Amino acid sequence: GLATRYNRILYRHDRLPEGFVVERDSRRFFALLRDVCVVTKDIALNYRRLKREYRAAYPTLVSDESWQKRFNS
Repeated sequence: GLATRYNRILYRHDRLPEGFVVERDSRRFFALLRDVCVVTKDIALNYRRLKREYRAAYPTLVSDESWQKRFNS
C-alpha cells in the first residue's frame, strides 16, 4: 500500500480535528524482530519443559487465593 512508500505518515481522524504522525524506524524494527525471533526460538526449544511446568502450576495460577493476591496487591 501507500504506507510502505513513505517514512512519515499523518493519520487523521475522519470526524474530529485530531490525528497523529507515525515515523518509520528501521533500527527499532529490526531490534524488535530480533528479540521476537530469540524468544520464539527459546519457546520452541524448551516447549516440552515449559508445557510440563505450566500444567503443574496451573491449579495454583487459577486458584481463588492467587486471584485475591493479585487484586489486593
